[in-house]
Amino acid sequence: MNTNANHALTSACGLLQLIIRIWRVEPKSTPVALLEWDVDFRAMRYLCKKMSVAQSLFPAGTLLFAARDGYYTAPDIAARVHCEEEPAIKPNVSTVQRKSYDFIKAVGLLEKHREICRVQDQIAKLVETIQEKLAKDGPLMEKTRLKGERQSRTIQLQARLQACSTHVERARHELDALSDRASAKRTAIQTYGQRLRDNVLLYEQLSTELTTTRALLKYTNEDVQRLERRRLSTMRLIYPIEQASTISSIFTICDTRLPNSMFADCKPEVVATALGYTCHLANMIAYYLRVPVKFPMVAMCSRSYVIDPLAIDPSQSTYPLYAKGQDVARYEYGVFLLNKNIEQLLISQGLSVIDIRNTLPNLRWLLDTIKDRQCRADR
Repeated sequence: MNTNANHALTSACGLLQLIIRIWRVEPKSTPVALLEWDVDFRAMRYLCKKMSVAQSLFPAGTLLFAARDGYYTAPDIAARVHCEEEPAIKPNVSTVQRKSYDFIKAVGLLEKHREICRVQDQIAKLVETIQEKLAKDGPLMEKTRLKGERQSRTIQLQARLQACSTHVERARHELDALSDRASAKRTAIQTYGQRLRDNVLLYEQLSTELTTTRALLKYTNEDVQRLERRRLSTMRLIYPIEQASTISSIFTICDTRLPNSMFADCKPEVVATALGYTCHLANMIAYYLRVPVKFPMVAMCSRSYVIDPLAIDPSQSTYPLYAKGQDVARYEYGVFLLNKNIEQLLISQGLSVIDIRNTLPNLRWLLDTIKDRQCRADR
């Protein structure tokens, strides 16, 4: 704060010295002297004519004296300021000139300071009253504050409770739905369990029946096989295959000679009859052995024939087993198909063919093997 003392200096008066005292006055306390200065006006140093020139060059707390011819201060302060020449004041620049207070203004300032102190005292009393009021009504206000907070907390908890209740209700509905589904599944499981138990009992009954049926089927198959062997033995007696008395390499069937696929020097009708017997005997053996031959045979005595299902032309799939009035190649191919059927019968019984052209020897070997197996089974 800059403090200026305002005094009028004139050369006419005899006032050359002045004592300046600055006091600090506080409410309810004794005034305290801050500064006492014995001023000798003869030692004052001139500064300038206008205060606007050098007002910003003084440090805080500088005392200036305003006279008619200008402003004065202490020599040491004037030496630091250096305001020998006054610069020209710029136009349109507002300047503020601060002068020292006179006695009347100082007394007015002191009254304002005292009024400010009184206001501060009133404010302090008001603050003290408010604090006493707060101290007195503090518990009630704290309770009111706590009540507001608890009401807010209660509203929040009620909202959460409502949300939880909605969630619990939804979960209860879902639980009821799941319970219904579980009950339905439990009923279905019980139903299927009862069905399973019934099926287990039925399975046990059927297993027993199946065991009995298998045993019966086994005995029946054995009887059938035994009967088939007997029938084959009977067929062996019906169609006896013997070795010719004159030529050992030729066999006869029902006393009818049948060479081994070489019929050049034989009578066609005799050969046709022997092939018919052979065709019928092979058919009966296939029937009793339950072997489906690849090439079906039709036995018609001396006019028998064989069918080739793999023939390209269905109209040419029949091959005769007689040579009269037939193509020799087709006749020989028919005999070949008959021999293939006999080979298939041998393979079905686990026998191998040495020469497929030996029609009657192969057939007799098959019958002898079946008879031997029958004899071993009867034992």
